[in-house]
Amino acid sequence: MSQKLGTAVVGTGYIGYKHARIYSEVLNSHLVAVVDRDRNRAQKIANELGCRAEYDYRRVLDDPEIDVVSICLPENNHVKPAIEFAVNGKHVLLEKPMAMTTKDCDEIIEGIKGTKVKFMVGHLLHFDPKYSRAKECINRGQIGDIIHIVAQRNGLISAGRNTGVAGNISVLHHVGVHDYELALWFSKGKVKRVYSEYCNRLLPGIATQDSFWGLIKFDDGSFASIGSSWVLEDSSGADVSARMEILGTHGLIELDCGIGGSLRIFTKEGWDFPDVYHWPVVNGNIAGALREQLVHFLRCVIEDKKPHVTIEGARLAVRVVELLLESAERGVPVYSK
Repeated sequence: MSQKLGTAVVGTGYIGYKHARIYSEVLNSHLVAVVDRDRNRAQKIANELGCRAEYDYRRVLDDPEIDVVSICLPENNHVKPAIEFAVNGKHVLLEKPMAMTTKDCDEIIEGIKGTKVKFMVGHLLHFDPKYSRAKECINRGQIGDIIHIVAQRNGLISAGRNTGVAGNISVLHHVGVHDYELALWFSKGKVKRVYSEYCNRLLPGIATQDSFWGLIKFDDGSFASIGSSWVLEDSSGADVSARMEILGTHGLIELDCGIGGSLRIFTKEGWDFPDVYHWPVVNGNIAGALREQLVHFLRCVIEDKKPHVTIEGARLAVRVVELLLESAERGVPVYSK
């Protein structure tokens, strides 16, 4: 993989900055531009990473220097830029979730038909060694047939306030979609019906639930029970607290990350549980699952391979989120058609 691709990042918030930094560090990427409506932030990152700053993504749509674009905009702003970049021949890595609704997902799928570009939704946990190893174990039949999947993911309350309240975005779209997409990836069954409940004590409004629990019944008899929240206090020392259990007919897989994880540091300020899987800094460079994801996508473009995360799987995760929100609103189980 000796070819070098011109890259750009649209949206330079928390995750977009990390995309840009990785593109500036890996050998097969030349970071051409970062794009953000916040001119000061875009220019600051451009100065740091040695690239161009732009303030409107339309200014780089037909830039001949750019081959690959990471779109790291808020969840409700994915459709138009994803289609426009693909139509202009740019390979697109779109941050999860694919969109807010299956209607928007279908608009993207229809809009990029015939473009012949590589397109992948950034479901990061496919590249986390814990979850990828679990998938391998399941595929090899090491735990037999899945009986149940139980997961819980707790995000920080600052994310709930900044992303959920400000952007009117559900905790399911921002936090829960990680585990729902994983459950769909692990399961061999098809979604039969879903049921959900939520609690709202700290964050106002139906779109920004404190905690949300969903139950998925698959047509093979197995089920997944998944909790998602973003009201964990920022002082917890971890960006996320997450765990998952996969029980099979012949074995069990347990996964854990976040609070009490594999690295614990105690100082006079209290406990710290640094991330060592998703984007740890090693010898000055970002490593971990996010780097693996971006390198994988670059390799797919260079070697003309199919991206690991399928567009159909990303769409199905959004569909399940839609069904769960409908169940919560109606107070009854909802069947998948």
